[in-house]
Amino acid sequence: YARDNDLDIALELTPRKPVVLHGDEGFSRKGSDQCQASHYYSFTDLSTKGSIQTPANIRRETVIGTSWFDHEFGSSQLGADQEGWDWFSLHISDGSDLMFYLLRRHDGSFVPESSGTFVLPDGTVRHLGLADLSVTVLDTWKSVRSGAVYPSRWKLSVESLGIEFDVLPLVADQELATRQSIDITYWEGLVEGSGTSQGKAVTVEGYVELTGYAGSLAEVF
Repeated sequence: YARDNDLDIALELTPRKPVVLHGDEGFSRKGSDQCQASHYYSFTDLSTKGSIQTPANIRRETVIGTSWFDHEFGSSQLGADQEGWDWFSLHISDGSDLMFYLLRRHDGSFVPESSGTFVLPDGTVRHLGLADLSVTVLDTWKSVRSGAVYPSRWKLSVESLGIEFDVLPLVADQELATRQSIDITYWEGLVEGSGTSQGKAVTVEGYVELTGYAGSLAEVF
């Protein structure tokens, strides 16, 4: 339950799959240094029901859906040569889930420890390394507020899993400026797409976080 003035949300979340431990039993590497890591786990498939109330609602609205819960914590993550990350969490219509993060250096290359996790419908987990992932940026969006240029459409593929998706934001402008908290400007928001998995047509929906495009995060994290 959460409330802010005339807005409140009350949800009940029930896991449909076991907890997912990313990386090595929950130890997720973020660079070559041993301290560049986090403990990271997720519930990628949560049956969700509840209600929301907004200032525009005449009455409380009942909602149902699917949620994704992430918990990641650690003492230090980014190295001095790292600028930020692109993080994807995707529900696939065949019942599987895909999470991966690409850690970017200042020169645009990816840190080798970038990785991901594929979760099958039965909860079985497969770890993915950087070599398993292929991401091509197909379009960009420029913020009129920060001047940052963010990726805004992607071709995602995991050849070993027979996966290929075309993913794009539901709304281009999902940039956040957190001046009252951690004072970081970044993009995070809803995405959708379609493609194939094991030769079958699928749709995808999920969430993407893009950091370091409006200034390097190396000094913050």
